[in-house]
Amino acid sequence: MPTKHNGSQARDFPVVRSMPLPLDVRLGRIEDLLLEMRHEQDVMLKRLAKAQAQLDALTGKSPSVAHLADLFKLKQ
Repeated sequence: MPTKHNGSQARDFPVVRSMPLPLDVRLGRIEDLLLEMRHEQDVMLKRLAKAQAQLDALTGKSPSVAHLADLFKLKQ
């Protein structure tokens, strides 16, 4: 036998309201995330440059990583 739904299920769960964080806190978190992403990018570029140098050494070609040196400089 089907039960009657009287809409009381919506009232069983309390509504949790949260206050948004202040702007300076949110911007600080975004800045921290961007710095972390930049660090990870630098690590990957250094690994790529090292792997490219090893590949160049194995194939006997002249180093082709000179153009990557500009990528390691922090551009303001």
